[in-house]
Amino acid sequence: MCGISGRKAILSGKLWLILVLCFILAGVVSPAPLHALSPAGTVIFMQARGSYFDTATGLGTETTSNSVAILVAHVAGVDGGDAGPVFAPPGQQVRFPHIVTNTGNGTDTISLAFASGGEFTPQKITFFDDPNGNGIVDPGETSITLLKEMAMGESRAIVLFAEIPQTAPSGKTASITMTVHSTVNPSTSDAKTDIIEVNNEASVILSLSVVPVALVENDGIIEYTQKTTNAGLSTAEAIDTPVMTGSVNGAGGKLTTFHSVLISLPIPPNTIFETATADTSQNEILVYKIDGVWFDSEPLAQKRDTVKEIGMILMDNGGTLLPNQVTVMKLKVSVLPWTSKTAIRLIGKIFYNDHNPSTGIITTDSNTTIVLTLSPASVIFTNAQGSKVTFYRPGETIFVRVIASSLNNLSSVAETIGNIALDSPESGEKEAIDIVESGENTGIFLSTISYEILSNPNSVDSSKPEKSAQLTWRVNPKETQAAGNGTKNNKPTKGLATPNNAKLTLLSNSSLHISFVNPVDQSAMKADVLIDPSGVVFNSVTNKVIAGVTVTLVDPDNEPVTGIGIINPVITGVDGRFSFDAPPGQYKVVVSNLPFGFSFPSVLPPANLTLGGRTIDPLGSYGQTVTIATAVAFDIPLDPSGPILFVQKTADKQQAEIGDLITYTVKITNTSTNLPVLGIHLLDQPPIGISYLPGSATCVPPGATAPQPLADPINGRPVTFGTGCTTPTPNRLGKEESVTITYKAVVGPGAIIGDGVNRASATGTSTLGATFSNESTAKVIVMPGVFTDRAIVIGKVFIDLNGDGDQNEGEPGVPSVRLILEDGTQASTDQDGKYSIYGLKPTTHVLKVDPITLPPEFILSDSSTRFAGDPQSRFIDLTPGELHKANFTITSVPKEVWKPIIKERKDKIDVGAGLEPALMDVHVMDDAEAGDDSDDGDEVDNGDEGVGALLAAPLPALAPLPALAPLPKLGAPLPELAPLPELAPLPKLGARQAAPLQESLDLRALVAAASPDLAIVFPANHALIPIRATNLIVTGHSGIDFKLLVNDKPISDIHVGSVVVSKEKPVAAIEWIAVPLEVGENKIDVTGYDSFGNLRQSRTLTLSVPGNMAVLKMTAEPKELPADGVSKSTITIRIFDDAGLPVL
Repeated sequence: MCGISGRKAILSGKLWLILVLCFILAGVVSPAPLHALSPAGTVIFMQARGSYFDTATGLGTETTSNSVAILVAHVAGVDGGDAGPVFAPPGQQVRFPHIVTNTGNGTDTISLAFASGGEFTPQKITFFDDPNGNGIVDPGETSITLLKEMAMGESRAIVLFAEIPQTAPSGKTASITMTVHSTVNPSTSDAKTDIIEVNNEASVILSLSVVPVALVENDGIIEYTQKTTNAGLSTAEAIDTPVMTGSVNGAGGKLTTFHSVLISLPIPPNTIFETATADTSQNEILVYKIDGVWFDSEPLAQKRDTVKEIGMILMDNGGTLLPNQVTVMKLKVSVLPWTSKTAIRLIGKIFYNDHNPSTGIITTDSNTTIVLTLSPASVIFTNAQGSKVTFYRPGETIFVRVIASSLNNLSSVAETIGNIALDSPESGEKEAIDIVESGENTGIFLSTISYEILSNPNSVDSSKPEKSAQLTWRVNPKETQAAGNGTKNNKPTKGLATPNNAKLTLLSNSSLHISFVNPVDQSAMKADVLIDPSGVVFNSVTNKVIAGVTVTLVDPDNEPVTGIGIINPVITGVDGRFSFDAPPGQYKVVVSNLPFGFSFPSVLPPANLTLGGRTIDPLGSYGQTVTIATAVAFDIPLDPSGPILFVQKTADKQQAEIGDLITYTVKITNTSTNLPVLGIHLLDQPPIGISYLPGSATCVPPGATAPQPLADPINGRPVTFGTGCTTPTPNRLGKEESVTITYKAVVGPGAIIGDGVNRASATGTSTLGATFSNESTAKVIVMPGVFTDRAIVIGKVFIDLNGDGDQNEGEPGVPSVRLILEDGTQASTDQDGKYSIYGLKPTTHVLKVDPITLPPEFILSDSSTRFAGDPQSRFIDLTPGELHKANFTITSVPKEVWKPIIKERKDKIDVGAGLEPALMDVHVMDDAEAGDDSDDGDEVDNGDEGVGALLAAPLPALAPLPALAPLPKLGAPLPELAPLPELAPLPKLGARQAAPLQESLDLRALVAAASPDLAIVFPANHALIPIRATNLIVTGHSGIDFKLLVNDKPISDIHVGSVVVSKEKPVAAIEWIAVPLEVGENKIDVTGYDSFGNLRQSRTLTLSVPGNMAVLKMTAEPKELPADGVSKSTITIRIFDDAGLPVL
């Protein structure tokens, strides 16, 4: 804005205002110096503003004009650059180096032209491109007439080349005028005139070449060749050069003055002298400048870095360089191994006298050679030994090392670079320091910052992230002076900062940065280092530090890290701090001796912890392996104990079929004795195929008994219930309060493939942070019901009197006949000869009559092709869900034979005891349950006995033997013998007898008589089981989840046949059906777990199963008796397997 107000004047009684106008210019580019051009295409906006003072109102007023836009046009501009005059003899080639610059405000192509004039005409005038800028025409550099596409402000080097005619008279001059034109605007041009003067004096030309011509590696070799030619008409006369002769290894000797021209090559910065050679065709000697003195002896290899220049003295022709005489000197140098990116430049020189004594000593330079190195400049923090460090501890000196060969401009001087910036973001500290070259021609710049004091620790605020005291370093005197010469600003900018006070006052666990811009190539260099890095152990909820915790640093193999200077483990102090000085590598922290109630690692995510200003590593802060490149500088959160929610979930049924409704009840309790829990939500994960019934949820709030409606949960899995019925604050539970949520779920078709386990948990928050519950489960076994694809086989075993295959009136069924499937599944016919087997896979099965259970008088008939020629077995082809009928018929049995047998069998069947034989539940085992873990279709080992025999009726007792007729005497009729008494029952087989196949036990009666202690009711310990399966009945606490293991293998819950729970006391009875066993000894484990997964009860028993028959033993009691036809002997036949277990 203009700060000039209007001025008033009263003329002819009227008010006149003189407006002071300010023109406001605005462009689309940033402000630039006044002399800078605006690039072509820039839009400049102009607007005028006026201000005046209104005497009527007494107010100052301001107004602005409309805005005017101006487009900057492309304005051409060129500059050809100046070159000095050249003095040379006839026939000499001359060159004029020029720098052509596009001074316009846009990209332009520059054309080149020349015109000659004067007292003679130069020949072979040509423009050459000079990309390396050395001012000579090098091999490969081409002639040009255009400089194409030069950007605004761009400059390019060229050489104007010409040749003086042999006939040009001495003292005459000629001119060559170079004109550069803009192609954007051809009228824009610049002309430069170069002057050539012919003389008869000595004209010495130095041509310097280099290998390699462009790039060189660090520690590489550069070879220079300097060719010196006297192209003039006169002799280059000698000068006096003092040299220490007779020196040894570049030292000692006698000062001798040589009268000769002196040709020299200085050693370029950032290189070391290796060797030098002279033209052996002439008599020359080489001299070496060390500490400003010429020596005639080359130093040994270890002192070659002391050589700063190489000279060559001519011994022939009185030390002069005759017209047309040529001499050559070669120099080989090595690049310093640490050289950073820079241009290594070299210019050769010759010193001589002209024949005109008034001229004095003449110095002529060669062209400039440039070789580039590749490695970038660098800045690092180091220790006293020069090794890079990543952090400093209190008391240590800070060392700064900068490798910047481009700053090494003088090989004979240790240079100083100032105004290097230091700053610390955490404290706001800023300083400017000097860096000093470590020696002559090193390109390595150093600085030291010494530790001064350790301030008294700050008062520790355990809730803030600051972890230690202030630490103070003092810069050295040179740096202090440099800082004082910098821009003064004594106002602290942040925290501890007092810039340019020659002190670095830093916070522990902070960082220090160094940065500066290389003035040669404008490249930025920077480095960072940590100051006293450490971590703290803190409360993840309150953010307060925790003292007395042991922190151990271990490697990935959990071995504590050891080494020089490493203190491990560390016990945190009142500031909660710990630190480790371990080298870079992979580590993790182990935390021990936690305060009571605290846990590690934290369950809170990093986002919840960094809000308190803590440094959280997503791996290291949680005790996981982390790669540490600098030092351990992360914090460790510990979780305090808080309120715990306890969830208990139950279902109203243990089994359900597709289409059923299940009522689930979940009770949530706040176990805290002093803190409420807010924002409680129930996360309920129903099993696959079981879905929440909308509108069915209710809840009973704390202290209430009547349920209240509860809003439907959020859709998805898991479904989320709010506990909105809790009053007076929704979703809140006070100390030791509970809420009960009940809802219904529908069993869908997909439930048959799920595990039937419903899982529930709850979350909430308290003043100590997040709180969680246990996970409670309720399992419901889903049965397919009418949707099953299993088939049912029904049938009869009957006496087919007329042989038509059908059971007609008067054709009775045969009771107690056992039928066996190919997998060992068994069933027995009831009193009507009927049987049924359900739950069969829809495939082809083989059903066989057990001939042992069929009276020998009963002969089975082959009544259909499905018997395949064997009337005792038949094929059964089952389809999904089929009710299949399979009968077995008996023919050719007289009525007087079958009638008493059938009657006797019927009488022995007690319909009221246990299950009805006609309705027996026969569970069909899966392949795995049948003792075969592989799923190989329906292929079954015919030697395996099934489990259906557990439900079979007992075998009938043997009928009494008929009375024997009396034996007649010899030669006379035999007397009648008394009838034999009934056979005594078989004696017991010893201690090991087969357990009954089924024991009819009333589970309700068992529950009424049992206690909550776990007990195995059936079978008895060490019992002998005749087949490879058994039922198992246990009683125990109803709140316990019982699991069954056979030989350490878990038994599926599908074997649970019945569960009875007492209403009067916490007792339940559980029956497992068809538990598979193995031949030999079997270990049975029954275990009981509470809802937290803790083992509460366990019992173990051993059962034995005999194998195949192997040994037959027969005994008689008594062993001796008279052959009187009356005395009786009891014959006992015993059958054993290979292990000595009785089989029969």
